[in-house]
This record gives sequence, C-alpha cells and structure tokens, in this order.
Amino acid sequence: MYVLLLKFQVKPENLDQFIEEILLDASTSVAKEPGCFQFDVSRDEDDPNVIYLYEVYADKAAFEAHLETPHLKRWKDVSENWYAAEQIVYKGTTMFPDDSAWKDR
Repeated sequence: MYVLLLKFQVKPENLDQFIEEILLDASTSVAKEPGCFQFDVSRDEDDPNVIYLYEVYADKAAFEAHLETPHLKRWKDVSENWYAAEQIVYKGTTMFPDDSAWKDR
C-alpha cells in the first residue's frame, strides 16, 4: 500500500473552513475512490490549528488518480491561502498490516 502522512499548520481564521473542506475531501475519497482504503483526519492535542492526514492507497497509481479527482482539486483551490506554514508530506509504503489485510477491508 502507498501511504501519505501530512501535517498542516492552518491559520486560525481559516481553521473551520479548512476542517469542513478536508472532511469533505476525505469522506468523498473513501466513498468514491476504489483505490483509497483509508483517509484519516486528526487534530494535534497541543495546537488545534495543526491538522494531520493519514492516507492509504492501493498503490502509487491510485494516489495519482486521487490527484485528478474533482473533490481534491476543489480542496486545493479553496485552501490555497489558509496555511501559516508550509505543509509537511511524508510518502512511503506500509509494512504492517501487509497488503492482503488492506484489500480485505
């Protein structure tokens, strides 16, 4: 599986809008993209303006397909100026559970 971990530092005045938009993107990704197995949105315990994403895709091709979806393009367009710092993105592959466990979900 292909995974992404992302960290966003959102401007306080844009936080509510950011959360609304990222939840729409996450829920649509899981519901409508067969290659998206998981899309978690979490908030930092110490700083409520820090949002983390954990995304799991069948492979890099499924993630690249995600990049072309209308819901992601919308989120990117509307959130472009909502950040207090540059986003941090880590990309990799899963080790546990193995791929067969994800495909059974």
